[in-house]
Amino acid sequence: MEKDILLLTKSHRYGGLCVVGFDIADKKFIRLLSSDDNIQNSLSIKHLYYENGETAQIKDIVRVDLKGKKQDKIHKEDWYINESKKFKFIRKGNLQEIINGSNFEEEYIFGNTDYFVDRENIENITKSIQFVIAKNITLYCNDSKRVKAYFYNNNNYYKNFAVTDPEYTDFESQTKYEFPVKYEYALLIISLPTENDKWSKEHNQYYKFVAKIFPLKLKKAKETN
Repeated sequence: MEKDILLLTKSHRYGGLCVVGFDIADKKFIRLLSSDDNIQNSLSIKHLYYENGETAQIKDIVRVDLKGKKQDKIHKEDWYINESKKFKFIRKGNLQEIINGSNFEEEYIFGNTDYFVDRENIENITKSIQFVIAKNITLYCNDSKRVKAYFYNNNNYYKNFAVTDPEYTDFESQTKYEFPVKYEYALLIISLPTENDKWSKEHNQYYKFVAKIFPLKLKKAKETN
């Protein structure tokens, strides 16, 4: 089954890439998976190559051949790709294609204002991808080079959200930002782990990850302490 998908994330996940997109026809979020158990079925960079050798980029609309849906109580959006067929570039997309019709009025992000969902409540969550508008977002980097997001959404304050967007976490190649980084407004793609995530099950906490940040209005590009 072929689908045209607007790519939204290529974030870090188990040594691979968490690739979330938006199904143009069905107007739904989708997460693309591979058969590689070594990276927990994430995609690798090889899965993102076009026939001409170029790599699929964020906001590309790509035609993807899907093999079937993965059964997961939390990751209801997950689909396996047909790895024998390369992605096909269709056109460049834009965020307006998913902003129109999106529900930004949900009171909470995955049911509460914490940076995690506890195991007792995880099965009450009906999705694992949430698209939100963040206000007064600040990104901090701690001594362990872990980037965390603090922001407001629908008058609620959120703190300590782990950021997996490589634009802010690839320190070897990334020289664009000095932390803390602040934006007045940004669109965020926020994701949850799978139901069988080992760390989450052991600690009874399913972390909320900021997989992609799309700044809407720059507040301060660089700021130092």
